[in-house]
Amino acid sequence: MTKNADRKKAARAYQAAHPGTPYRDALQAIDARKGAVHQLGPQDLPLEPRSDGAVALDDQIEAVVNLLDHPARPAPESLPGRVVDRDNQGWFSTSDTSGNWVYSPGWSSPTCDYETLQATRSPLRPVLPVTSEDEHRIAELLASSGRQAIATLAAALEVVHYRARRERGWLDRPAESADYAKATLIAGRPGSWESSLLIDVILFGNGLNLPTEGLDVEQRRAAGPNRRVSTPNRDQLAEVFQRWVSDPQRYTEVAETLASIVSDFCDSHHGADGWRAVADQWLQPTSLDRDGFTVTYRLFYSRSQFYNDPGL
Repeated sequence: MTKNADRKKAARAYQAAHPGTPYRDALQAIDARKGAVHQLGPQDLPLEPRSDGAVALDDQIEAVVNLLDHPARPAPESLPGRVVDRDNQGWFSTSDTSGNWVYSPGWSSPTCDYETLQATRSPLRPVLPVTSEDEHRIAELLASSGRQAIATLAAALEVVHYRARRERGWLDRPAESADYAKATLIAGRPGSWESSLLIDVILFGNGLNLPTEGLDVEQRRAAGPNRRVSTPNRDQLAEVFQRWVSDPQRYTEVAETLASIVSDFCDSHHGADGWRAVADQWLQPTSLDRDGFTVTYRLFYSRSQFYNDPGL
């Protein structure tokens, strides 16, 4: 991870704490606070919006910037930096106050050593980078989807979320199945702002997969998806994402990985017109669907060199 990428992450986090702040102003605020930004430690940016709003988030921003200036030690080569347990709970490696290497499920959460985690939460899967084959396949599906690409991505993610809920009782156990499905999709970096946005993107995808009114949920799903979605490409993308979160040998982080793949695709294939090339007319900056545009643009286009937060 480059220093410039870390600086961008801190700026996005600053925006979360100060809604309405332009991206460039957020960058300047980060630079003014702490000067040069160092490489992130294993915690990355463990931000989780809380009910008490911007003040609480601002406190977390301070912790993030301190982390940037005082990065944690790298994980020992023999241990994975991040793992996902049998319940799809993500754990990141860090060091405790005594300098012992431990794992934690979240910011300010209890910790345990790897041996204890393995004994109590196995099987454990390491969080690993996306394969070049999957990256290439997703780029092919983006290209063939054209301006349906962003809607199709959101719908595909919702399919995987839906399957996870079915696995844990679906509507018979609504709260448990919802928590499990969320954990399944964000286990690679559960505290990141990208993961938080991913859940909003999945909610947007739900509306695309269940487009009709007046029927029960399963009937609506069978009648979908909305014509904004490429159905065959949605199904193929969903199979890739399903493998990312269910492979018994590894786990591929979803939100930040897709942000990088989509942004790189847009920049390399379409330059400054990248977003317009992959998003339909309802997901443009001046469209009436402000919620759909906001969540998809801020996640999928966040790594683009042409990203320009238009007062979101």
